[in-house]
Parts: sequence; C-alpha cells; structure tokens
Amino acid sequence: MPSDKDRLKQLYFSLATQYYITARFAVISKLLPVCGNLFHHAIEMYLKGHLSIKFSQGELIVLRHNLKKIW
Repeated sequence: MPSDKDRLKQLYFSLATQYYITARFAVISKLLPVCGNLFHHAIEMYLKGHLSIKFSQGELIVLRHNLKKIW
C-alpha cells in the first residue's frame, strides 16, 4: 500500500500532467493569455510533486504559487 507521501506525489504529478495537456491544447487553440497561466501551474505542480518527498503538504501550501521560492 502506498504511503501518504507517495499518494501526494502521485496527485501532484497527475494534476501537473493535466495542466500541461490543457496548456498545449490552449496553445493550439490560440488562447495565448490562458496557456501561459496553465503552463505556470503545470511547472508548479511538477516541482511540488518532487518536493513532496521531503516536505509535508502544509509546507508545500505555504510556498503558494511562487515559482522562484519553489525552485
């Protein structure tokens, strides 16, 4: 049975992939302001998924959407 950390990582990566696919579709549809925001969220979720190995969910929430802090 997967641990809570594994589930959290899997959740972040799943969300990141969904954001990424949606962002690519937005580019094809020429929804330019929206696609940048979606790519930003995809990167954020991938980074938080990786960080979820060492940090708790509460610590990741505190980082908010600041990619510089997350990086």
